[in-house]
Amino acid sequence: MNRHWLWCSICSLLLVSIYACSDDQPAAPTAQVRFIHSIEDLGTLEVFLETDRLVTLKAGEISESKEIAPGLRRIALRNSGASSNLLEDRIEFLDQGYLIAFVGKVSDSSLGILSVDTPAPTVESGSAAAEVVHLLDGAFVFDVYVGTTLVASSLSYSSVSDFATFPSGTSLIKLFNAGDNPASAFPIQQLEHHFESGRAEMILLRGTGTAVTIDLVTVK
Repeated sequence: MNRHWLWCSICSLLLVSIYACSDDQPAAPTAQVRFIHSIEDLGTLEVFLETDRLVTLKAGEISESKEIAPGLRRIALRNSGASSNLLEDRIEFLDQGYLIAFVGKVSDSSLGILSVDTPAPTVESGSAAAEVVHLLDGAFVFDVYVGTTLVASSLSYSSVSDFATFPSGTSLIKLFNAGDNPASAFPIQQLEHHFESGRAEMILLRGTGTAVTIDLVTVK
C-alpha cells in the first residue's frame, strides 16, 4: 500500500473525528419554572420538587427561574420548617416556561396550585405581546388594557388570558372593572411600563381586597 495514501487516510479520519467531537450538541430539554406565593394568610413557604426543597418564598414573593427536567413531577408546598405538606400536585412539565402560583387561603380551605404554561409566542419586530394572570382573590372581574389595546376581557380569579399583541414602546397598563368604558371610567390601577420590541411578557394582577398590584414577568 502506498504510504503517502495511508498517511492521508489516517489524517482524514482524525480530522473527521475532531470535527465530530467539536460539533455543538443540542441543549437538553429543560422546563424554566418560576414560583409565586399568593396565599393571603400564610407566611414563609417552602416548595419541594419530589423530596428536594427547591425554593423558599416569603409572602408575595416571585422566585427566580428554576430549571426542572421535563416529565410528570410532584410539586409540594409546606410551611417553613414543617415536615408535612400543605398541598401537592403532579404537573407535567415540557421544554418551555411555566409560572406556578400558590393561591387561596388556609382559613377557608381554598388553597390551590395554579400552573400557567408560558410557551414563548412569536412576536414581530415593532410589536410586543402580553398575557394576563388574575391572582387577586375575590369576586373581582377585570378588563385590562395596554394603551388602547384590550388584552384581557372579563378576567376572573385564577384565570389566564390569551396572548395579545400591541405596538412596542412605553404604555400604560390599565385595569378596569369588567364592562367599564375606558374612555370615561377611572382605572382601578395603572402602571407605566416599557414593552420591548419582539418580547412577550406576563402581567400579574395580585393583592388583597381591593388593593391591586400589577407585576410583570418576562416570558421571552
